[in-house]
Amino acid sequence: GAPAMVGRGAVGWHGEGQEALAYRDAAGAIHVGGFQGPVRALDIGAPAADSDLASAESRSHPIRLAVVYRTAAGAPILLERSGTATWTFTDLAAAAAAPTATGNPTVSYDSSGTRLMAAYVGADDHVHVLTREAGTWTHTDVTAIAP
Repeated sequence: GAPAMVGRGAVGWHGEGQEALAYRDAAGAIHVGGFQGPVRALDIGAPAADSDLASAESRSHPIRLAVVYRTAAGAPILLERSGTATWTFTDLAAAAAAPTATGNPTVSYDSSGTRLMAAYVGADDHVHVLTREAGTWTHTDVTAIAP
């Protein structure tokens, strides 16, 4: 059977045959699958997870699922798949020139499903919001601009 889940996993809408479940095992490896199975190791070279997973989805077609977590080194990682396409991963700190994370990241699509936002507490104890729009990542240090 599938390895046991550690911490909080992620669940998305299961339509059109998408892999809508994601979780980490005791070694931090990510596993994905559909509601009817099978569950498989996500073998795309993504680094091991050291935090709970958080997820968001866009229900505009094709349905997209985004899953974020933090590695032991503090890298905030985004896993994403669109429809039944292959999963991809992005080191968000590297993509948006942002600091590493200490807290569990969170993620959300906007209401149109075109903009993806991730947020986390950084190693500098500031809140960082990373936004992807039209394929480009931007970084906002929310704490630095707070009154």
